[in-house]
Amino acid sequence: MVKKTQKKTSILLVIAMLITMFTIAGTSSISVGAASGDVVYFEKPTSWSGTPNCYAWGGTSGANSAWPGATMTLVEGNIYSYKMAGDQKNLIFNASGIQTADLTITGGNQIFKVTGESGGKATGAWSAYSNPVDPTNPTNPTSPTSTTNPTSATQPATPSGEGATAALKNAASWSSCYVYYWNGNKSNGTWPGVQLTDNDKDGEGNYVVDIPAEYIAASDAGVIFNNNGSGKSADLKISAGQCRIYDNKTASWTDYDTSAVKLAVTADCVSPQYKETDITLSANASGGSGSYQYKFSVGSAVLSDYSSVNQVVWTPTTAGSYSVVVEVKDTDGNTNKKTLAYEIKDDTLAVEPVLKGITPSTGSTVAPGTSTDVAVKASGGKTGTNLLFYKIAIKDPNGSSVNTVYYRTGNTLNFTPTQKGTYTVDVSVQNSANKTVTKSYSIECDSAANNPTVGSFTASVSSPQPKNTKVTLTAQGANGTAPYTYEYTVNGSVVKAYSATNTYVWQPTADGIYTLGVTVKDSAGKTAAATMQYTISTTEYVLGDANADGVVNLRDALYIQKCMALLDGYSVDSMTATQKLAADANKDGSINLRDALKIQQYLAGKTVLE
Repeated sequence: MVKKTQKKTSILLVIAMLITMFTIAGTSSISVGAASGDVVYFEKPTSWSGTPNCYAWGGTSGANSAWPGATMTLVEGNIYSYKMAGDQKNLIFNASGIQTADLTITGGNQIFKVTGESGGKATGAWSAYSNPVDPTNPTNPTSPTSTTNPTSATQPATPSGEGATAALKNAASWSSCYVYYWNGNKSNGTWPGVQLTDNDKDGEGNYVVDIPAEYIAASDAGVIFNNNGSGKSADLKISAGQCRIYDNKTASWTDYDTSAVKLAVTADCVSPQYKETDITLSANASGGSGSYQYKFSVGSAVLSDYSSVNQVVWTPTTAGSYSVVVEVKDTDGNTNKKTLAYEIKDDTLAVEPVLKGITPSTGSTVAPGTSTDVAVKASGGKTGTNLLFYKIAIKDPNGSSVNTVYYRTGNTLNFTPTQKGTYTVDVSVQNSANKTVTKSYSIECDSAANNPTVGSFTASVSSPQPKNTKVTLTAQGANGTAPYTYEYTVNGSVVKAYSATNTYVWQPTADGIYTLGVTVKDSAGKTAAATMQYTISTTEYVLGDANADGVVNLRDALYIQKCMALLDGYSVDSMTATQKLAADANKDGSINLRDALKIQQYLAGKTVLE
């Protein structure tokens, strides 16, 4: 329900605008460059392998090292640090042939997080690092005070109540492996800790240590593996209930899977991605007994229930934070589960081209001699002429080109496969500023073809909406053998059984976040499914009151701008459902800078909010 708003006097508006302008100017003033001894941090993406390097140059000290730079130090998880050896202005983080773009250093105690890609190089943003440490020294002294006479100045942090398990993979062949762990001034012994023996090894040959709950804490606690005090790990952080392993050759600190059935889960594109991007999720199990069955879920929505199918395509339709859960079980009932965190962004105002996939989707099968339209799904390009240009290059199973390759404004290419095997489809999308994104897909050609896909799944009005709104869901089958029938579900329950009608009118009567699903079945009985998240909220709100403080003013426009720029921890995904309704000031179904402009125009008396 939308409440009417009252405009303030023009004098107060001018004062508020001036305060906001000075606030923005103040918060955007940062120092550039780093001095010797400053520490910079890098959050390594999960798709990168190995220990990252930091290559720095510029300023008064020149390059810090020959390319690829100095090896960084593991802090915890995927966070690495580097203490600047000189006064430099620019740097590149890199690992295993992957690198960021050229970055400008914004000062010490800053962390760089990757959020996207441009021209084959990772891009992202700097922000303040909340828990800086000196990477050259462990948090606890290398030669700590004996635990028999602890000082009273540092008290152990409150333990969590649950222990953890830390493992060591001695890939570097240390001669004497030790483990030292602590919480404040309490430790498992004097440095270098307790020596590990063959009795501590598991079936994989790795040393495994159970760490009691009293040594698990959020701060001033950790684990160090070392070679009798010489070679050693960084301060390794571990949380209650975790099982992690340290590889002393690669300096990696990762989750350690001790389940009978091992499960590896991959995605063909890493987080973050834009909505409506086709994300291929793959799972492979090993160990255990007999055959495996896999289940793929996103939140409460099941993409594919337990079956032998180990690969699915997930196409999120709404921006937000998602947990992708993949489960496996073997013949004896042994199970395992992995979770991938995904951030899905809105591409409404994306300047760079966004490549979302192709139809038929990668991995689809077509029959020999079938005329096939390859359609590219892309968005973005909101710059210059606002046009996107497409280049589609198809090669047959022998590697020979099928078509003449050039850029065009059309996003569809027709071809007819003639040979059984895998056809590669290399796609490039370019905006008017010559920014290009590329990706390679595959299409199988086989006589047992025509697996159906969900060509589209849409709602007549964008989420969120108030309860009792009539929402028409529409789906279209593709690539299978016509005719198609359609089944619709809400939160996993069937609300419309299979029928030839491809629409369903849904009228929710309660607030909540719903998972809407459709399953398409072709005449051969083959199926494909798709889901979307939809928010229903009837809470009373003031249109334009994005920050939910009860009034509409310039703070709301600034709040939206911060969410779009991901500043100070703000994001659209962090808004409540009611805030999202209020922030959509122009009521176009999405939250973007147009809403901030609409609020500013309203405050200036140039428009109304209704």
